[in-house]
Amino acid sequence: MNRLNRSIVRFMLILGSLLVLAALCTLIVKKLPTQVKPQGKDFQSIDSELVSWDGLSEPKAILQNLDEIQRSVINSGEALSLLKRYRTLAEGARTEVLKSQLTDLYNYVSTGLYKKFPERPELFTVVLDSFLQVPRLLTDSELELLKHIEPRFINAENAALLMLVLHKARLADNPEHFSDLTYGPVLLKELQPSVPLPAYEVLALALSGNLQGALAEGNKLNGIPGKGPLILANLLYDFGSPEEAARLFHSLYESEGRLSYKLQEADSYLKAGKVQSARSIWESLYGDLSGSDVGLVLYNLGSMAETASDRRAYFTRLLDMERMHEYAILQYSRLLPAMDAISYLKQSPIFEQHALLQLETIRRQEVEHSTGPTVASLWFLLNRFPRDERLYHWAAWYLYRIGNTEELGRLLTMAQENLIENPALQLYKALIVMEQGRLSEAEALLASYTKTELYIPANLAKIYERTYRITKAIEFYQLAASLAHNSLVESRLYEQVANCYVILGRESDARRSYEYALQLNPDNITAAFALQKLERNQK
Repeated sequence: MNRLNRSIVRFMLILGSLLVLAALCTLIVKKLPTQVKPQGKDFQSIDSELVSWDGLSEPKAILQNLDEIQRSVINSGEALSLLKRYRTLAEGARTEVLKSQLTDLYNYVSTGLYKKFPERPELFTVVLDSFLQVPRLLTDSELELLKHIEPRFINAENAALLMLVLHKARLADNPEHFSDLTYGPVLLKELQPSVPLPAYEVLALALSGNLQGALAEGNKLNGIPGKGPLILANLLYDFGSPEEAARLFHSLYESEGRLSYKLQEADSYLKAGKVQSARSIWESLYGDLSGSDVGLVLYNLGSMAETASDRRAYFTRLLDMERMHEYAILQYSRLLPAMDAISYLKQSPIFEQHALLQLETIRRQEVEHSTGPTVASLWFLLNRFPRDERLYHWAAWYLYRIGNTEELGRLLTMAQENLIENPALQLYKALIVMEQGRLSEAEALLASYTKTELYIPANLAKIYERTYRITKAIEFYQLAASLAHNSLVESRLYEQVANCYVILGRESDARRSYEYALQLNPDNITAAFALQKLERNQK
């Protein structure tokens, strides 16, 4: 959380201008049409309502009118006019809860219209703006959209904005991530006019994977008064050694006394895996900080505390300061017994507005009730918040776990209707069609899932085994086992490896795999019986 909020600042320093983001956002607002009033679209009355809106109450009438217009948008000009009003609403909100909701809505509508009119680069720029505005991590479907941008959409006007979004998404924080983007070279070319030459050379070398060259150029910047040492520290943080970056940030703090450098030192230690060092800095700074930095430090300390009593103390302090901090409320509730947690969550002043808090009550109630009420509560919540991608994650996992594939199918249809294209949902769709015997379709869906999780190769291995591609099945069972962090699961996977070797007639390999499965879990009865049967057949 702390690193995410500072990553954009670090990148802007590399660009050499702390004003880039503000200028870009202003540019986007200017680019949205102000005088367009397409035929049949009454934006004038909406603009009058926007002027009189107080920014405190939910603008239900405005949203209803915008929603009606959205349903009948027929070209990108209308779409841009509509999105300007959504953005104005988000900017005009005067409470954090309302601002978050309206910014998410701006993001949702802009993404939907971009998909409806994919040929318009103007809408692409607005989508990037909405990604930067939302005060949260980007979702998996948003990350997928960023990974598959067409190079022709990138130009000198949106290149810097795109780079800022990529940095927020952690897709431009190391050469490996950046090299996966097919449009990377085009982006760097279009970015060049916006970036001071020395900083551009450092950035281009780092993103191309030439870290030594980037550090050499960065060291030359170290002698430049002001930003030079800071650029080098940020370069080391993102592309080199975060522990060395921590030392540089400490030197900057010692020479200039700015607390922000001390916080970046802590972030660097955290990235380097030195949690205790980061924690010590946060604890020492707590009394000297003010504003949002206090909340960030308390949240980090609470999340990484080693005891429940320490977690409770930190989250209590944070909630005394920010009683509507969604994630602090959630974390504090998990320190309570199930029924106490449910009562605590429901008493929160933001409970009715936050889907995640309501989902937590359903999760905690699961252990108290049968499947029926949990499923009913889940559907009620999904119908209230049909565009909250986080709900679909847990709902899909839960419905598949209890074996309710009919309801899971309904959930996947609902996700598609609401433009939720999370790759994780593709996984559950693959599992359903796999159970229905549509193995080719299941294989294609699983192969398209990009996250490294053991159940992807494990289920692909099942398909290969059932379609008599036994050698490939062995390879993927072994891959799944290498991703397992549980000896019981790994034992089951090596049992499957052994079964495949039996099919191939490779009895010595099968024996070794059964024995390894039993070494991982001596109580694996089916592996023990299979090994005994193999030994009897060999006599």
